[in-house]
Amino acid sequence: MIPNRTLLRRLSAAMVTLGILPTGVVADSDGFVGPDWVEDGKGDAGNTLSTAQAVRGNGGGVNHITGVVTGGGGGGGGGGFARGLGDFQDIYLIFIDDPSAFQASTAPPSGEATFNTRLSLFRLDGTGLLFADDAAPGVPQTTLSNTSTSGDSKIDRPGVYGLAIFGAPTVPFALGDVAIFPPAEAGATVGPTAIGANRPLVGWQPAVGQTGTYRIRVGGVRLIPAKCGENGSCFDPHPEPGCDDLDCCSRVCQVDPLCCDAEWDIQCANIARGICTGCGAPQSGPCGQAHPSPFCDDEECCDAVCAVDPFCCIDAWDASCVKIAIQTCHPPCPECLADFNQDGLRDGADLGLMLGAWGDPGCTDLNGDGLTDGADLGLLLGVLGPCPACGDPDSGGCLFPHPGPGCADRSCCETVCLVDPACCAGDWDQSCAEQARQICAPGCGDADAGPCLVEHLSPGCSDAACCSVVCDVLPRCCEIAWDSLCVEFASRQDVCGN
Repeated sequence: MIPNRTLLRRLSAAMVTLGILPTGVVADSDGFVGPDWVEDGKGDAGNTLSTAQAVRGNGGGVNHITGVVTGGGGGGGGGGFARGLGDFQDIYLIFIDDPSAFQASTAPPSGEATFNTRLSLFRLDGTGLLFADDAAPGVPQTTLSNTSTSGDSKIDRPGVYGLAIFGAPTVPFALGDVAIFPPAEAGATVGPTAIGANRPLVGWQPAVGQTGTYRIRVGGVRLIPAKCGENGSCFDPHPEPGCDDLDCCSRVCQVDPLCCDAEWDIQCANIARGICTGCGAPQSGPCGQAHPSPFCDDEECCDAVCAVDPFCCIDAWDASCVKIAIQTCHPPCPECLADFNQDGLRDGADLGLMLGAWGDPGCTDLNGDGLTDGADLGLLLGVLGPCPACGDPDSGGCLFPHPGPGCADRSCCETVCLVDPACCAGDWDQSCAEQARQICAPGCGDADAGPCLVEHLSPGCSDAACCSVVCDVLPRCCEIAWDSLCVEFASRQDVCGN
């Protein structure tokens, strides 16, 4: 049986008093505390956040990280885009417990390297935070600070981060073949580019860089507690110590070490609920309702949505994220708007299903505000009757008038018919086409909008069907610009002509 928390605290205090346990770890001559972490014998530190080597153990500070990038294993040549071509970059997951004291350096006297090093720091989601190159003019080793020289990027809280070391001339890249960091002048630490702050690491360019041995001096870093990353959810009590999220677990055990030494009890779970965010965190908000913070409270659904649109786990859980969640995490809604029982009619049976789901998100939430309420009831009453011809490929495009009701793009058609039911009862006239251009996907099908598989600054693209599919999931592609994320998503859609 595990002793109670009070008894454990008294026992620990007594052991310190008797000299059985140390009161702390002695600092070295540079003021940095803790042992060395050596890559050798623990396997190669990978070059992605998912394959990074976790610097963890039974407590204590970390003074140095020692390892080697050997090259080899493929990659050959000096160019190309590497996602895992040999050992040319190493990433370590480190627990920065004191952001104000953080520093990482391969420069003498306490750091060293046999090659021209570069260092960068990533958040756990892979987005960039800090980058440094030469420590000073003519010095090929590197010193990475806790804040960018310009002050626009810094480590804003304790937690687990990814520390990467790699040789010139290689640099980390994000989706769309975009550099995560701008070049850094000698002696400077820089923050990410606007894109690099919002898109995760996917590879390195060129594929290879210089190689050799290194010893990184670090400050403000402690071992990730050994039990972190194991056992149950951080938000639920369980009898074992530690929990399944490295970052949340490390932060909780910084507040209460017994959570990683004895058991993850209700106090540990309550601490986690108060300080941890991310997919599955109770305070992250429901996946079926828009909210200003990123993430949602269903871990599996949240992960699936953010795989489609990373902004949902970086920026905010907006209406686009809710739409993806409804499509991805739940059974698909009926193709005919408001025909909940899918019998081809919007009638009393569907009204009964809506009233039964009152107050809930889901298919009965016709206006997508996360709640089935009077506004949705009004929309249902406005479309009572047979399902329209929305989605029929032979009915004609939505952006141009044509005889007959409805148009080929189901989502656009249903949206227009909510505004003007006559568009799904009579001809799809000029008024319907103009509304479609305004409220569905501006730029979709416009010959001057640019190809769907090529990035461009204007919204929309020239293939109406492809454009509508992409913008239905990623509305910003038809509102702001057709960027590399839109191209990436379009390239995976059969309708886009791949």
